[in-house]
Amino acid sequence: GNPKEDVFKSSLLNRNRVTNGFRWTQRRGQMNECLTTTKYNTFMPFCFPELSWNGRGSKEDKTPFGPYYATDKYTYTDFDHAGGMDDGFLVHFPYNLAETEKKLRELKADRWMDMNTHWTRLDFATYNPSSQLFAQVEFTIVFEASGRLVPTVEVTTMRSEVYMNSVRDYVQIVLELLVMVGILMYVIGDLKDALVN
Repeated sequence: GNPKEDVFKSSLLNRNRVTNGFRWTQRRGQMNECLTTTKYNTFMPFCFPELSWNGRGSKEDKTPFGPYYATDKYTYTDFDHAGGMDDGFLVHFPYNLAETEKKLRELKADRWMDMNTHWTRLDFATYNPSSQLFAQVEFTIVFEASGRLVPTVEVTTMRSEVYMNSVRDYVQIVLELLVMVGILMYVIGDLKDALVN
């Protein structure tokens, strides 16, 4: 087919536009942080612990790593929000194809994913102006200690504006106001009871 026009270069299905590129995160396990039987050490001298479903746990390895010429090239990123759900070794890809391909070649040469990788996620956000929706798309793979891979895909959509001037939105506003009035009356009633007693 014909190449995409410039305006559609960062879009999916010509309807959903990727908002700010892609983000690739991984979490790693600590080598030899599990119990092994001594008689099998010559056969397999190292092991990895089982981490939780999202790659978290006390045996998670947060030490920087990288290739032989820059052993601390990739560092662990701690975010203060979302309960640590976004923490990990993070790489950001812009939606420029040439830069993304260059970054992927660099990660492959650096062996960014290796035996220590226990959990990885590729995520991005899109915007659809026709339906005024944002979508958060997450592709996750869990590397279990047994060698099994568990892939999951999660897509979460949200409206770009809470109220968009439709009948449904006005009904929602009225119902939310009724709930707020009910909560306020309940709190006032509890305060009166507390003051009387």
